[in-house]
Amino acid sequence: MSAQSLHLEAAEWSGNLALLRWEWRGGYPHPLESFIVERLEPAGWRPVIRLEPATTTYLCEAYLDRITYFRLRAHSPEGHSTLSNIAALYPRMEESPFSVVPNPATDAITIFTNRPGEHQYEVLNGQGQVVKSWLIVGESAHLSIDLPAGLYWIRHKKKRDGPEAPRS
Repeated sequence: MSAQSLHLEAAEWSGNLALLRWEWRGGYPHPLESFIVERLEPAGWRPVIRLEPATTTYLCEAYLDRITYFRLRAHSPEGHSTLSNIAALYPRMEESPFSVVPNPATDAITIFTNRPGEHQYEVLNGQGQVVKSWLIVGESAHLSIDLPAGLYWIRHKKKRDGPEAPRS
């Protein structure tokens, strides 16, 4: 006989909604009364909604700025309770405005941007000091990085989307 478990999955649906799907693996040993969707809040696990036993999906609000954790609690009329695994929904990360190759580099890099216009880039050392700066026009540039060996960060400081339209 296989072990019974309640398996939960969370997927991004739209905006701040998560699509929760679940299934019993190995069958459920008791009659089912309801499911309760729970979300982890700063104060602990909180119920979101109670659902009918035939339900297998639910759209639920998720956080946009941090990971949202969900779990499912199944209840039987006899008082049995089973918890699902914990499913996580990660916030969508904004696409980086640039990429650098090669990384790591020794003497030169190429910076690619996905946005046209003027771009200011700064190279920062481990103390956060700006040690090099470039203004790049266009979508890529091959640049010398004549710096001592070490760990550096590149910061996209500002962007200007080409010339402004004339004002009347």
